[in-house]
Amino acid sequence: MARGMVPREHRKNPEFLALNRKISAVWGFAVLVLGVAHLATDSLGSLPSNEKLLFQWGPTIIVMLFAVRYTRQVVNQARNVAAARQSCG
Repeated sequence: MARGMVPREHRKNPEFLALNRKISAVWGFAVLVLGVAHLATDSLGSLPSNEKLLFQWGPTIIVMLFAVRYTRQVVNQARNVAAARQSCG
């Protein structure tokens, strides 16, 4: 997604690529947590359905919110750095 929003001349920039890898790693971790939470809850079998939902989706929602927040924060920081570089010449 990021590559579609970034001009072509910046897509091979090492800073952009490193930032893209970090964001991708955070989202990969979030998806991993989702899978682990669901597998772990399924292995507990005897929990009431409302507790299963809590154990499945609680960690997932927390990690997804963290990933969204992290992504926004990192992108805003990168934009601020780029704007500062442009203003300095």
